[in-house]
Amino acid sequence: MNTDISKLFSSERLTGGSLAGILLLLYMPLGLILTVLRIFLGFHVFIISCLLPRSWLIRRVVLRVMCLFLGLAISHEGLEKRDRAAKVIVANHVSVFDHVTIGLVIPSVVPNVWSLPAFMTWALGYTEMGAREGRRTLLQTLKTYFASNTLPITSLPEGAMTNGKVGLLKFSTWPFDLGEAVQPVILRVRRPLLGVNVESIGSSLWKDIFWFLFVPFTHFHVRLLPSQRRAESETVEDYSRRVQGIMADELGTKVTPFTSADKAEYIKRSYVYQPEASTPQPTPQQRTPSPPSTTPRSQAVPPTPTEPTTPGDAAVATRSDEDDKQLRRMVQQVNEVLPHVSEAAIRRDLEKTNCVDTTITNVLEGKIPSEPPETPERIEQEEVGGASAPSPSAPSPSSLKFAAPSFGRSSEARQMSYQERKEALFQKARRHYVEKHGITLD
Repeated sequence: MNTDISKLFSSERLTGGSLAGILLLLYMPLGLILTVLRIFLGFHVFIISCLLPRSWLIRRVVLRVMCLFLGLAISHEGLEKRDRAAKVIVANHVSVFDHVTIGLVIPSVVPNVWSLPAFMTWALGYTEMGAREGRRTLLQTLKTYFASNTLPITSLPEGAMTNGKVGLLKFSTWPFDLGEAVQPVILRVRRPLLGVNVESIGSSLWKDIFWFLFVPFTHFHVRLLPSQRRAESETVEDYSRRVQGIMADELGTKVTPFTSADKAEYIKRSYVYQPEASTPQPTPQQRTPSPPSTTPRSQAVPPTPTEPTTPGDAAVATRSDEDDKQLRRMVQQVNEVLPHVSEAAIRRDLEKTNCVDTTITNVLEGKIPSEPPETPERIEQEEVGGASAPSPSAPSPSSLKFAAPSFGRSSEARQMSYQERKEALFQKARRHYVEKHGITLD
């Protein structure tokens, strides 16, 4: 049975009707006071979490008590099922504090697979595992980590939050490709009294954190399931689907074919790109020819569709000037993290996901073909169009150093490689211009 993707997420933050709204208004002064107090308490929790080792029992006890004052109440069951040989913990994703909750029950580390500044990565409790260099580097780093560390890693393979009530997003496969046993963990979260949802589609990180601090409390229930191991005849995809099915059965939900990219596309279609279908279309007699536009196609204003836009249509729809500028900024952000992927491939995926983190995840999972980035030689061929071939006396393109043999490990090495390619391109363009116009150089 197919599941509507809209049912997987909460469309509104506030629920419960008029009575819940009245209670919320009465509670607001107290909620704002709690928010301020909890912000100051949160700094103390952060300092303690940084000072005490993750494996210490006293750390978990102290932090769980302090988190209770922050409004995070945690209960658990199934700790007797904890398999010490299982080095990968897999959980469903229902809030911004899932990894914190699991870490307070099962000491673990969380690999950083998002594009975050170094300070934010450290402050949020993530650990750099080489994800920015690609999926292969991430897997190799994790296998090296397992060889010398006993703490497991926690992964949220859905890649995006759901309401946890209807279905699970399709799991990413990298946690199941490590050759280690997997410990499934299911999370349930609820907020009584005020009718405030834990997640709301399109909400920002800071809004989610505010509501955690504002409401009286949020209750997390952590349940461990028996560990799972990959069978010899199973592929990585079959292994991930089997574990996902076990977790969905325990949650009373369904396994869906939707991914985090589908969620981003749904948000873009439903909350960002909403064409006005009711705008009257001019008749052929009313249309007047307009002069050719010099605006790039990617910056053209999209025409008003006369019928509902499908996901495929929305993905290829042209953008406004402002949207195109935002898209270019997002392409640059992804390219800074993953310079070995071409900007064209990044742009195509961002037009579908509209999310930097989702596109980075797609690259790590191999969903985006790793086309080589545009080199000066390719740019010149596109601009010149191959109008003239190099003369016999001119060096062939293969003899010129347009591309570095490998990606530099340091910024200085990459800059030097760039300067070399730039100089080679300049010399070839100069030689081509001289030969074309018959100029004799002294």
